[in-house]
Amino acid sequence: MSSVREAAMAALATELETALSPVEVTRDETRTRNPPAAGLVLLREGSTQSALPIMSPLRYAVEHAAELLVIVPHTTTVAAARSDLDDLLTGIVTAIAADRQLGGAVEWA
Repeated sequence: MSSVREAAMAALATELETALSPVEVTRDETRTRNPPAAGLVLLREGSTQSALPIMSPLRYAVEHAAELLVIVPHTTTVAAARSDLDDLLTGIVTAIAADRQLGGAVEWA
């Protein structure tokens, strides 16, 4: 059985793959590489930011920050590259805003 953190990271990866297709989304790739024509999003595990105990019954509210490295391919102009990057970032925000619970994997993303 996978952990809650792993379920949340898998749900985030799936959400990004679905929303950003045909952009390639990978997890835990250790080094950057040339992106495919549509772009590349590297999802990294990040780290736990805080763990707040909630009493009766004892539970913990855990904040975990995942890291995204968004790479667009080299284009003919800087303006085009910036536009492509903005499009990818907007797609990421839209995907997360559309499903803040990542299919029930988290309480809030």
